[in-house]
Amino acid sequence: EQSDPFATVKRSLPHSLYVLNMEKTVKEPIRSQLEASTGIVTYKALCVSLGWNAEQSKRNLELYSQSEKKLNRTFCLSGLSRKNSRPMEWVVILATSIKALPTSVAFTHTPNTFVYSMQKANKLSATTLANFDSTLGADLATNRQ
Repeated sequence: EQSDPFATVKRSLPHSLYVLNMEKTVKEPIRSQLEASTGIVTYKALCVSLGWNAEQSKRNLELYSQSEKKLNRTFCLSGLSRKNSRPMEWVVILATSIKALPTSVAFTHTPNTFVYSMQKANKLSATTLANFDSTLGADLATNRQ
């Protein structure tokens, strides 16, 4: 069970200030990343550009996705899978819907799931997202110099 990252803030601030704080700390940085990029923001991009750790990036992208229904989401699902008589293997899938999994994958348990990216485009291939993320390392090296 994941804890609420803003539980302490919620308890200590009136609702209107909590909403304002979430707007500044979560929504504005993600919105800026969407505008600065090609209309794509991944959890990895948030790690690199904002210095959030992976869990913060995943959690904040999930919070943002709940309020921005017009943007399209890509989910990352991972877990153990066994097909036919093959040995178990760890499978990672990028999907536009949690409910529409490929029939070729049979997870042995409920897969780990998180919002991998949000984008303006209706559909993006896994290759497009991988290429987007692979350029982040070069961007980070350039920014550090």
